[in-house]
Amino acid sequence: MLAVAVSALSVVLLFTRKQQTALPERPSVVARPSDSAPSRSIAVLPFYELSAAQDAAWFSDGLTEEIIGLLGRVDGLRVAARSSSFALRDAGLDARAMGDTLRVATLLEGSVRRDGNQMRITARLVDVSTGYQLWSSSFDRRVSDAISVQYEIASAIVSALQLRLSPSQVFGAARTPDNPEVRDLYLRGVHLRNKLTREDLAKAVEFFDRAIQLDSSYAPAYAWKATTLGPMMWYGHMPRTLGEPLIRAAAARAIRLDPSLSESQIAKGMVTFFFDWNWAAAESAYRRAVELNPNDANAHHSLANLLRSAGRVDEGIAERLRAHELDPLSVRITSQLGSDYLIAGQFDRAAAHFRRAIELEPHSPVLKGQGPNMEIGIGHVYERERRYNEAFTEYLKRDSLNGAAPDALLALRQAFAATGILGYWRTRGEQLERSVPPTDLLHLAWIWARVGEKEKAVQLIERAYADRNPGMVNAGVLPDFAEVRKDARIQRILRRMGLRAVQP
Repeated sequence: MLAVAVSALSVVLLFTRKQQTALPERPSVVARPSDSAPSRSIAVLPFYELSAAQDAAWFSDGLTEEIIGLLGRVDGLRVAARSSSFALRDAGLDARAMGDTLRVATLLEGSVRRDGNQMRITARLVDVSTGYQLWSSSFDRRVSDAISVQYEIASAIVSALQLRLSPSQVFGAARTPDNPEVRDLYLRGVHLRNKLTREDLAKAVEFFDRAIQLDSSYAPAYAWKATTLGPMMWYGHMPRTLGEPLIRAAAARAIRLDPSLSESQIAKGMVTFFFDWNWAAAESAYRRAVELNPNDANAHHSLANLLRSAGRVDEGIAERLRAHELDPLSVRITSQLGSDYLIAGQFDRAAAHFRRAIELEPHSPVLKGQGPNMEIGIGHVYERERRYNEAFTEYLKRDSLNGAAPDALLALRQAFAATGILGYWRTRGEQLERSVPPTDLLHLAWIWARVGEKEKAVQLIERAYADRNPGMVNAGVLPDFAEVRKDARIQRILRRMGLRAVQP
């Protein structure tokens, strides 16, 4: 297979302009350059799936994702992140609008049609400022040759953009399993993981496990399994006692098999950050991931999380902005940038990013207050600005999205009417103490700290520390823990964890 791909690469580097494609034309574009996009930048749009099978989208999405991965390793080329380019799948925008939205100068679009073991892949590269086609080609191959086609497309793009590329750069980015079914299972898992629902995350892990059963040496499946189990734990779909050993095992296997894979380094960083509280090792892993793939927004985002938790808030913001530049439509990155600015006391910027995140995906688990970052959002900006009615409206909206019962919502309204925003939080804390399954200890501590129940909050933090709650990584920076952090018991905990307190 490798020999075939090498031969294909050699041909495409010499002759990149093949037969024209029959992709549907997009609406006309305005002939002026994007103001912010560097000339050597690209977004790979989801390839159209033209096959008859109902569940065929995983194949075209996987093809798109792997081309993004290949191009992401090319020096001098900025590649828009997968989540942002996929967000425009059905947006109905013309090339110029997509280029402006993603801050890129070129777009790669294409289609896939499979019939049995045969397939036709078409692709074209478009200049967003003019709408002109810079390169196009079509490939009639066997499905088993999909990997070599990815190399050819990536290499042709590099050539069309007049970038230098050695064959080792392209092939170094790819891990090709001997059994094509392994790759198919892996792609199905990636397709589902990116949906981030409870059911899709669980199914994604099943696909990664099946891929591993067929090929126990395939590092990407282990790395993606680890980073899929993470959100299952953060969003309460799996207890830590079950999830942590599985994440550790998958991440360790990925790093042993292929430490040059950025996803392996991200998985390693996740373990050393959230579970070992080893800041130096986690930072080293995340920086190595960024070095291996500078276009990996998730690597920059993960490094930003670490820097913020370690109290290096300004450095974290700078790293998050790099992630946001690569992935401007990511609700996760956008909302966390809002949290960064909130912690830094820059309320206007925080509010702007929280509002943008709500526009992007109002039902995101991050915005619904799930995961290790608590319920930080636009309501907290309003509360700090003493705009209590607006804050309460946002909080109640979030509670409703989280499935609060009508009587619980009524109780919250009555509490706010009677005793204001502190009454709301006290009632909410009482409700969460009675919830089934039990609310995360650190989450409860955060709420009781907000209403001035310092002793109660301290005791809950002590229990969370003893349980090695992954959310403890944020204990030094969460604004609502500011008073609690003055307690000698919490100061001792932060010192043991190697954290320094950040005061607003």
